Amino acid sequence: MKTGQTETADGYSVGVVVTLPLFDGFMRENAVTTAKAKLDRARQAEALARQQVAKDVSQAALMLTAALRAVEASRKGLQQGEEDLRVVRERYQAGRGIQLELLDAQAAQTRARFNAVSALADYQGALAMWTRAVGRVR
Repeated sequence: MKTGQTETADGYSVGVVVTLPLFDGFMRENAVTTAKAKLDRARQAEALARQQVAKDVSQAALMLTAALRAVEASRKGLQQGEEDLRVVRERYQAGRGIQLELLDAQAAQTRARFNAVSALADYQGALAMWTRAVGRVR
């Protein structure tokens, strides 16, 4: 749209041009549709991230509980192995046992110690996984 031009005495002219687009080739509609699609994708990504975090926390909590039970069981096994070794030693020292029984009891106690250490290591790993899953990493 143009307005009327006026000329001054010096020969200069002044005019105003205003452009008003009536049709933009659906560019605005496309931009709105694209923005809505991006928003939808961002919301879906957020939902997936929330689900993944919830899964990680649940899995870590289950592993931590299982590891704690394994530690308790290994401690009981270690106590039992120590008691069995004590009984076999007393029998051997009293002359009513054989050396093979003593060696078997020592081997069983060694396995029980290994199991206890292994259970503690698994517990520490599960604890670290849980700490990471809940976002308390130091």
